[in-house]
Amino acid sequence: MKSIINSILITAALFVFSNNIIAQTAYTTTTIKTKIYCDHCSQCESCKSRIEKTVKKLKGVKTVTLDVANSRIKVSFNPTQVSVKSIKDQINKAGYDADDQKATAVYVDQLDGCCKQ
Repeated sequence: MKSIINSILITAALFVFSNNIIAQTAYTTTTIKTKIYCDHCSQCESCKSRIEKTVKKLKGVKTVTLDVANSRIKVSFNPTQVSVKSIKDQINKAGYDADDQKATAVYVDQLDGCCKQ
């Protein structure tokens, strides 16, 4: 009987502990400067969707929002799963600068002609 009670108590403790860990997962938000050269992005939104889709591929990224008018990318993410550096690298892979981290020519060349500098 004592072993059954101990088993129940251990199971209950593990359940409570695992729920606390899940509940403590906090998302962090960062804002990254970029430059959108496309003057019609508000119409075609190719830059916006390219950046948002590329960054959302990263594990731990919750939301990505590009503010074209202010050239800012707002990213909500789990810092235990992804770093700001990884997010900037992913923005570079989309062909865009991320703060002071410049996109390489290889990725910029993959952009539509209107989206390049």
